[in-house]
Amino acid sequence: MGTSSHEGWLKVSPSETVAAAVGRLFGAGGSGAEVVDRDLAIGQDRRAAVVLVDADGRLTLVLAFEALDDEALLATVDTMSFAKLHSAALCGHCSAPQLRADLPPAVWVVSRRASRALAERWSALDPERVRVFALVQVESRRGSADYLTEIALDARGRPPAGAARAPSFLERLSSDARPLGETIVERVRHLDEDVEVHASSEMLEWRVRNELIASLESKLGSIQGSIPGVEDATSIDCHDAAERFLEAVVERYLGVAESTATSASLAVAGQALLTAEELAAFDPTR
Repeated sequence: MGTSSHEGWLKVSPSETVAAAVGRLFGAGGSGAEVVDRDLAIGQDRRAAVVLVDADGRLTLVLAFEALDDEALLATVDTMSFAKLHSAALCGHCSAPQLRADLPPAVWVVSRRASRALAERWSALDPERVRVFALVQVESRRGSADYLTEIALDARGRPPAGAARAPSFLERLSSDARPLGETIVERVRHLDEDVEVHASSEMLEWRVRNELIASLESKLGSIQGSIPGVEDATSIDCHDAAERFLEAVVERYLGVAESTATSASLAVAGQALLTAEELAAFDPTR
């Protein structure tokens, strides 16, 4: 499925829901993926509109959202965890000749209101397991229709620009651990422009509005990751461990973002429009 070609895609009625559009578009073929199931329940309150086997044989759950907001990002992380935890059961349930059970399941996200800027935070997740698509409307004299187009996530194929933010910390890591550290630093950078990086040669912290999101510690060249609320530090010694840590960082970030937004709203709601002195001096008859 290319980012610039719509060949083979069916048109989508503007009145269709995103989930219905996803079902029709992927069911039409032309994506290099085969639909093997639909309407898969994920927990109590979420469903994957379509279940695919992609061109590589990877089981893929397709989520449909109207907008790429915090709720959609958290749902993506939860679905990735769900799919990986229950991979064997899902592969057995959605059996297909080309399905490769040895590959971790992927999650594709589709939204009618999607853009590169809105999809930026999805770059914090595993690029091998997450893809983001937009329903793009095209209008001309021939009519108006929607098409699926992929949004390239910034973390793919780029040098680790985030390494410049923590050079002393990364330099202390072993040659095996340094690529993992660079990946984590770069991917966390995509979460929010307000994420602050506090780095030393032995410790790296990320904070949002002075609230600690996560930290890394260098111990004899290896990486230990910590997240508030999680009792034990995590040894990050392989790709899978780094991905698990990043998923937990995204969940922690969303929780802090929601908490700080609620606190700010309550503070604004509790502010008087006029001070006591201004109220005392106010005389509507003058």
